[in-house]
Amino acid sequence: MTLYSNNERIRALVKEYQRQDIPRSEKKEILEKIKLEEYKQDGRKPVTFRAQAVINLIFSLLSMVIMVVGIITKYLHLTDVMDVFVVAVLVCIGIFCIVMSRFKKEPADELAKELMTKATAYSVNGVLAAAILTGVFMHLNGNRCDIETYSITGEHVVWFGYVLALIHWIMKNAIYLWLDRTPASDEEE
Repeated sequence: MTLYSNNERIRALVKEYQRQDIPRSEKKEILEKIKLEEYKQDGRKPVTFRAQAVINLIFSLLSMVIMVVGIITKYLHLTDVMDVFVVAVLVCIGIFCIVMSRFKKEPADELAKELMTKATAYSVNGVLAAAILTGVFMHLNGNRCDIETYSITGEHVVWFGYVLALIHWIMKNAIYLWLDRTPASDEEE
């Protein structure tokens, strides 16, 4: 099969996907076929779904470290360090994008989708627990300091949202990697 016939196949699948009279489940299947055809045509080196999760976990952990350094420099009023911090963030994002553009992402199989769905559900519970623990900590800290109310600015809300998003990404990828591991009994045989 030549590249031209593969393009024709993708065009035919896209045309079929755009039809209004087919049910959503069929559209989902067609979309997966389109992604698979595009994956087959891509000449770049493949990266497995598990390797994608490892890369996402590393990038999330790096982002969390950068975020913590940003918060510390912000509240200690270290403006010189803040300038270097912004440049470091931009360099890290650039390097990540350059490295990831050299690989094609392998489509997820059924097991990977199922495990990622479980990992996402568990990580959402972790994010909710982190939000509740933050509220409890603020309440206990306010009681200790005799402060009945806190002054929360938009900046605090943005930082808190950033923390929760990173907790979600870190937990989702870590839990997926934990669920996707090979059982110890299989390794010994």
